Amino acid sequence: MAEVDDDLQALRALPPLDVDDEGGARVRRVAMRTFREEHVAGRSELGSRAAVTWSRFVVPALLGSATIVYLAWAVTFATGH
Repeated sequence: MAEVDDDLQALRALPPLDVDDEGGARVRRVAMRTFREEHVAGRSELGSRAAVTWSRFVVPALLGSATIVYLAWAVTFATGH
């Protein structure tokens, strides 16, 4: 952990980098293009909705169900029934 703190201190000690408007705009364009290539371009709207549905509803429902089943089993086992 001390190693991470030392690295953070070294980063904080660096002088701020002056970026002109053109350089900042170029970095933003490259970042947005990369983001679109990675996250948007390869997935259809249906695929995007399916991914959102899966991550927001299906996975939590499965985890909740598994937790309830496990707790029911644990209580049954602990009480000896």
